Amino acid sequence: MIRGLSSYIDSLSSGTHWRDAKLSKCPIVLDGKCLSHNLPGDFDWKFGGQYLAIRDSLENLIKALLAQNVSPIHVVFDGVYQTDKMDMLKGRRQEIHNTIRKKLLGQDLDEHQEMNPRPPLVANTFHKVLKNYQSEGVRVYPADGDCYPLAVSLANTYDCYLVGESSDYFITPLQKGYIPLSKLAWSQPGSPVMGRVFKRDSFIASLNFEPDLIYAIPALVGNATLPNLVDETELISLVRDNPRYRGKLSEVTIKFLQEKCDCELIGLKGQILSLANGLEVLQKFEQSFEKAKKKYDVNNPTFNYEEFKMSIAYRSDNWKSIPQWIVQQYKEFMFSPSLLAVFISGVNLLHVIPDDCTKPASMIISRPIRLVIYALLRKGRYVTEIIRQESKLIEDQIHLSGHSDPMEIEEMKLEPKEKRCNRMYEILMCSSHALSLLEEEWHLPVASVIFWAKSVAIPRGDIYLKALVLSFTKCFYKSAAPCTPAFSLEALHLYAQWQCVYHDAILLNQVLALPLPYLSPADLFDGKLVTYYSQKSNDEFDMILANTSRQVLQLYTKILKTVYDNI
Repeated sequence: MIRGLSSYIDSLSSGTHWRDAKLSKCPIVLDGKCLSHNLPGDFDWKFGGQYLAIRDSLENLIKALLAQNVSPIHVVFDGVYQTDKMDMLKGRRQEIHNTIRKKLLGQDLDEHQEMNPRPPLVANTFHKVLKNYQSEGVRVYPADGDCYPLAVSLANTYDCYLVGESSDYFITPLQKGYIPLSKLAWSQPGSPVMGRVFKRDSFIASLNFEPDLIYAIPALVGNATLPNLVDETELISLVRDNPRYRGKLSEVTIKFLQEKCDCELIGLKGQILSLANGLEVLQKFEQSFEKAKKKYDVNNPTFNYEEFKMSIAYRSDNWKSIPQWIVQQYKEFMFSPSLLAVFISGVNLLHVIPDDCTKPASMIISRPIRLVIYALLRKGRYVTEIIRQESKLIEDQIHLSGHSDPMEIEEMKLEPKEKRCNRMYEILMCSSHALSLLEEEWHLPVASVIFWAKSVAIPRGDIYLKALVLSFTKCFYKSAAPCTPAFSLEALHLYAQWQCVYHDAILLNQVLALPLPYLSPADLFDGKLVTYYSQKSNDEFDMILANTSRQVLQLYTKILKTVYDNI
């Protein structure tokens, strides 16, 4: 992300550097990371997770594209995070926490801040939707790190549009072109899908830059891995302190390059050398410039699917020790990058989620599940968890010398399914016999409810427990009516805890080589709905049940009995 570049380009004459395109009978690349943060819809995170709305919005986009014969649809997600990005990632997590805290205190947020927080099960919701459309041409790729280079490689290999919401793509030469998600228009399947394609060559020509000077913009203002040299060096005196230049960072930097550097790289270097410590600043700039050019001037090799299946985790020091079944499952988008990061580096950067910021982080409740995951992946070493403590992120080092597991990660795929299922039930503190009354797809979500109820000491008959189970059944049968409950901090925290348990139960299922199917969060949970139910008196709740369909009521009764039998 290049600070201020998107807003600068948007400020230019609307028709100058854009062309309209109707998307039909062509492939496309979608930046999945951008989708998960910028997909349009009413996803009010204050209630903990509107997974139905998230699912419906993503499905609507996929269906609209497929109806116009846009196929294949290549969807690319970030993989294992790069170690050189850790400080940046921690900074973003801290910003998310600050946003949540401000919102819950009633402070105003800008549009960008509002979009930052995400409930913990968004990726699982996306996975289920995309998997449902694989047979119709949707292909999912977890990258080896940042998804940017893989997205660009796919777009140039298959000569297709790239849709995302990152200013990095404005700098990148793409054969077909870049369409910001905010400039992609679709409605119902069957209606035209229109996009505004960025004309990079036109933009560069309008600046009168020599070709390579475009890479000086990220080299000067910074991006996810490059420093902001304008504000962090004496360059500030040339760019920021000049009264002729007004605007956001990218805008004033471009004006500086045009007016003071004669639109040439040699002119820029001359300006830098005019500074008192010019040689030092020039050295920093040249390092950043070479990195920027290497990233953005993509003469990407042709995408090779066989090579993609074999590449993993930046060829880290111990990549050869990764069991082949994990590599295969990871490339099929069924082994979380966070798990692979634990295996490789022993670091788990936990989610910062909508929660009561005055209480311990909800992720703490599911640590017993993660300890089993760590014992399987790290074998007696240690794991560093980065977790929220009060208002700050801290590093908590967990030594695993006292934690072992009877199962071996290398041979996990060879273990009988029944044995792996029983291990799952044991960790989640529930009876396999009681769960056997339910369809297998219900075992994981119901077991997570049992673990949650036991961990936070929720008794039988509690309204929060009954509300969650009714939410499950209403969402599963798609019979949930819209509602607008009062905001409840207690409900937000309690149900954030259940989501963390289900999140980590899904990860444990992956580490155990998927012995159980699992239901999409969109088939189980709606934050507004469950909050609404939890605010009812017992009599009001009984009235809701009395007006519920027999199908929903039967499933509700069966799940609730299973939970009660285990707590």
